[in-house]
Amino acid sequence: MKTKIDDNDLYLLLDLGGTNSNFVVYDFKEKKKLKKINVKTEKVVDFISYLNYLLKKLDKEGYKNIKKAIFAVAGEIKLLGTKANIKSYDIEIDKNEILKKTELKELILLNDLESVAYSLLKISNNELVKIYKREGINIFNHGMERSCVIGIGTGLGTSILEESNFGNFKKRYKIFPLEFGHKKITEEKTYNKKLFLFLRNKLRIKTEYETIISGRGLRNIYLFLNNSSRKDSISPEEISKTKNKNEISKKTFEIFY
Repeated sequence: MKTKIDDNDLYLLLDLGGTNSNFVVYDFKEKKKLKKINVKTEKVVDFISYLNYLLKKLDKEGYKNIKKAIFAVAGEIKLLGTKANIKSYDIEIDKNEILKKTELKELILLNDLESVAYSLLKISNNELVKIYKREGINIFNHGMERSCVIGIGTGLGTSILEESNFGNFKKRYKIFPLEFGHKKITEEKTYNKKLFLFLRNKLRIKTEYETIISGRGLRNIYLFLNNSSRKDSISPEEISKTKNKNEISKKTFEIFY
């Protein structure tokens, strides 16, 4: 059973990503963000130790008695919302251990794209930017629609937001986080077989969708075009910065898009 959000409490919110993480102290009563802390995910590998350090630091700064938290994690949520893992740094998030070893008393653990899907229920139309207009798709001809949420970062995140509206009943929503980024690509299904073979045979990495459609994927495409090995130290940020002056970076984005 998920914790009910109390408007009278301060919450510690966390977006734990594959590269960067953001902590926020949030006042739900005032609907106000009080403080934001940006940190590289590699700095929070010893997660519980870092969490205790942060809670003590915030307490000294005047954010007293933060006892509740919501963590959105770029990884699969397991065991009925009690465990998650960040594969890129092998960070284990264990809800029961956190509640036992920190000052937190309540914790909601979500997949990061699951949390984005929930946020869509609160965001107004004027806060959204349409990049492609399409009407909702009616699935079963009785008022049920689905939307897909896609997030491209260090990896590839996805979730499904399903709306149910039967007769005069109040609308209800179901949200399903998916691990589509880890779905395997087969040679038959890829549009660029040379790229597929390069990833599998030369780089010797898993041929999943997120090995192409992600920040890591951007780098993999660059390595393919440059016929480089995994030892090449170029980063996705460097590729992005040089896309208007470096021919390989430019072609990388053409394939990526």
